[in-house]
Amino acid sequence: MDSIGAYYKRFCDRHIHDPLFDCCCEVIDDTNNATIVTNNGDREREGRLSNSNTNNDNNEVTVTDEMMDNFSNLSLNDSIDLSSDSMRHTSKKKRRKKSASETGGFRKRSDSSLSKKSFDSNSMKGTKHKYFSTSDLSSSVFAKNRSNRKKYNGVHIKTMNLNHQFVSLKNHMDTLSSSIPDLSKKKFAQISDHDKKILSRMVMKRRKELAMIEDAKLARQYWEEEKIARQRFIQEQNESYFKTIKEKREHEAVKTRQRIEQLEMEERAHIERLKRELFEKEAKTESLLKTLEFRKEMKMYQKRQRELQKVDNNLVHQHEHEVNDTIWRQILIERLQQRINRADNLRQKIMDVYKYRIQTDNQLQQTMHAANFDEAKKVEEFRMQQLREKIQYRDQKYKEFAEHRSRQIEESQQKAKISAAMRELIKRSISPENAFRTVQGKPVCTKLERPVSNLSHFLKIEQLEMEERAHIERLKRELFEKEAKTESLLKTLEFRKEMKMYQKRQRELQKVDNNLVHQHEHEVNDTIWRQILIERLQQRINRADNLRQKIMDVYKYRIQTDNQLQQTMHAANFDEAKKVEEFRMQQLREKIQYRDQKYKEFAEHRSRQIEESQQKAKISAAMRELIKRSISPENAFRTVQGKPVCTKLERPVSNLSHCDSHIVLG
Repeated sequence: MDSIGAYYKRFCDRHIHDPLFDCCCEVIDDTNNATIVTNNGDREREGRLSNSNTNNDNNEVTVTDEMMDNFSNLSLNDSIDLSSDSMRHTSKKKRRKKSASETGGFRKRSDSSLSKKSFDSNSMKGTKHKYFSTSDLSSSVFAKNRSNRKKYNGVHIKTMNLNHQFVSLKNHMDTLSSSIPDLSKKKFAQISDHDKKILSRMVMKRRKELAMIEDAKLARQYWEEEKIARQRFIQEQNESYFKTIKEKREHEAVKTRQRIEQLEMEERAHIERLKRELFEKEAKTESLLKTLEFRKEMKMYQKRQRELQKVDNNLVHQHEHEVNDTIWRQILIERLQQRINRADNLRQKIMDVYKYRIQTDNQLQQTMHAANFDEAKKVEEFRMQQLREKIQYRDQKYKEFAEHRSRQIEESQQKAKISAAMRELIKRSISPENAFRTVQGKPVCTKLERPVSNLSHFLKIEQLEMEERAHIERLKRELFEKEAKTESLLKTLEFRKEMKMYQKRQRELQKVDNNLVHQHEHEVNDTIWRQILIERLQQRINRADNLRQKIMDVYKYRIQTDNQLQQTMHAANFDEAKKVEEFRMQQLREKIQYRDQKYKEFAEHRSRQIEESQQKAKISAAMRELIKRSISPENAFRTVQGKPVCTKLERPVSNLSHCDSHIVLG
């Protein structure tokens, strides 16, 4: 703020001989004069003050604010070199427009038309080399305004000094604008729309800053006047307050005295009334004590009657229980007797069946033994018959062999005799001595000697006969021995069979004896078992009675303890449920209050958002309309001719979603 005048002096000294700058200054001056002269001075300053306050609170900007923002960013912090060569670079400008339309914002210019450009190091330090919208520009302006408001007390003196610089600078600019020739205006018409827009916004920003300085000064004066009036009002209120307090204290002192007297009278009347009530209460208490004693005696009498009735009921119940117990025991004994009888009958039936089965088995075994004995006897007789037949067949074969052998021996003897006689005859007939005798047909000698050739043959025959006789004797002996063995074998077999039958009879008799002994033992065990069973049943009945009594005692004690526990638990649960219900109701109330509060906050926030969006939509529509009219050639010509850009703003057509401005700058 301190360097505004010095900067503009340097700027004017630098471009004082530039006709293009003079033309721009005249056009901007004429346009702004046309918009400012429409209203009076005081009214305009008040309207600007109120608009600036509302815009700073709601983070909104107007058309003039946007233009002045760009102007300040370009005029206070940068040096712009407007050369004639920058007008010829149309291809670069097209590329810049294309990139800006694609990104939806504006970017720092780096071509030859703006030789040096950088944002303010304090207010826009973090926004370098980024895309921006009008909302970003307005937020940066409002940040600067808020920092200015915080340092308001220190800046006030500086703004008073800058006021004179502003007046002198304005007069200097007016003189410059009056001396602009027509040639400069033609050169200004040849400037691009973008550069015109930059220059116009620079001037508008500067004018806005000057207006803000005036508004700050006026606000300071209003604040001091309001402070004095407030102090005067507070002093008057304090005086009236002390006066009313004094009057009130006097009035209260009178009232307190009257009240004390009235209270003393009421206290005496109250004491009398209490005495009467005490007398009546004593009479009532005596009558009540009598009635209570009578009721107590009645309760004691009723309690004794109930106890006696309970004892009678217990005796009756005990007698019924004993009767039921005896009946149950009799029924149990009868059932046990029936079971024992059924067991005896069943055992008798089983024994009869067992005896019948043993008898039938014995008869079957006897019949089978007789049949087996007959069959064995028949087999033995058949075998002996076969043996006799075999012996007879062998005897017959031996007789036939002996007869055949004897016939062979006789035949061989006859043949031997014939052969010996023939040899002798032949011998005698062949010899010379006996030839004559033979011829004569008479024996040569009267005595014949035994021939030597037949002696060995006869010896062999005798030897064979002896062997045959020995063989026959041996066969007879073997046959006799075999018959003796068969007889002894038959005797042993019969003896063994008799022994087996005897042993079997002995075993059967032993089995019958064992069965009888076992039956007797079973009967004895059965009687013992019955006695033991009756004793055990009696013990079980006694144990059951004791257990039932113990169970009844435990059951009564448990019922009492359960009742007490249930009462305590019921009381605890009731208290806990009551606390839980109270806590739940408290939570429900808090929740309802919280919801109501949130709903109110949401409704307020929603209404604020709607209002803000409506304001932003109106501002954006107005900005679009003003920028469109300011950029169009018709309005530029009308501006050069000294006519206002527009005299009437139409109502913008937009929806509530336009929370930020969507105008592309640059």
